[in-house]
Amino acid sequence: MSTTEAEDYVKRAEECLRLAGACIAESNRQILIYAAVHWRMLAEEAAGRRAPSRPPKPDEEIPSPSA
Repeated sequence: MSTTEAEDYVKRAEECLRLAGACIAESNRQILIYAAVHWRMLAEEAAGRRAPSRPPKPDEEIPSPSA
């Protein structure tokens, strides 16, 4: 069974969150969470669940990851 594009994006988002949890430096953690948010957006778009949207601006609050 091959993974779909959306599933690949979800896996990448999960990996970013896993790495973020292991970060000591807050700046690195925030970068990885930011990347995870974008991978999730791409996954949702690829799955056709929502229309493409703009990514959050760098000064916007980044949502905390859900477990």
